[in-house]
Amino acid sequence: MTTEPSHRSSARRQPESEERALPTFDQIARFVWTYGLPAVSVIGLLMYGLLRQLYAHFYGSLGASPEEVGLGYSETLALSGIGIVWVLVLPPTLAVLAMTLIRGKRRLALREGATLIAVPLAFAMLAIGAFFLISGTWQATTRAYDGQGVTSVNIGPMQVLGLRAEPATVIWIAGTPPSDPAFVSGACLLYLGQASGISVFFDPGPPEVRTIRVQSSDVMVIVARAAGSPGEHQMGGVRCDSSHHITFSG
Repeated sequence: MTTEPSHRSSARRQPESEERALPTFDQIARFVWTYGLPAVSVIGLLMYGLLRQLYAHFYGSLGASPEEVGLGYSETLALSGIGIVWVLVLPPTLAVLAMTLIRGKRRLALREGATLIAVPLAFAMLAIGAFFLISGTWQATTRAYDGQGVTSVNIGPMQVLGLRAEPATVIWIAGTPPSDPAFVSGACLLYLGQASGISVFFDPGPPEVRTIRVQSSDVMVIVARAAGSPGEHQMGGVRCDSSHHITFSG
């Protein structure tokens, strides 16, 4: 006696090349809750570790530390967190999603091939982003040592590191100024920032390269931004030249 296969049995047998359906919203939400949220704290720590090393290199080369210029944990992430997400986290994430979500009938081979290159592509994009960050920090350090102003490290229009070394003159406002020529003659110094009532300056020389710390309440800092009349400012760079004068380039 023969029987015809039931519709239910035949429905179970799908061609091996058929694709599974896209994940549902509930599946995506459970995945994010289980794996995504715990990963946020880990990513935050990794981001802070990378940022801390880059900031430490820049300010350490100028004789200071990030904390001395007001860059603690929250300040570091606030200045650079969004930029780091865009440069280091988002591109690899999009690459993985784009490769692994290729769905549709008879695309199994394509999806498997795409999945194989998704992880290497993500790591490549991550490495490129890290390279630009490290390279930008090294270049900013070189510019500051040469007396040039540094305000940030950007990739395109996006600020990814809020570095600061701005040409400025310092006016002593608390009694008799010290005998240091920088405070007597109004020499150009690079202002790095302040924290806990202490302002930090970098003197690129000559005759000597040094880092100066003074009480913030004792001085008035005048930071040079541009030259010219209102509405006609030059948009070039600002620097401390070898004679300790502020100069502008067009």
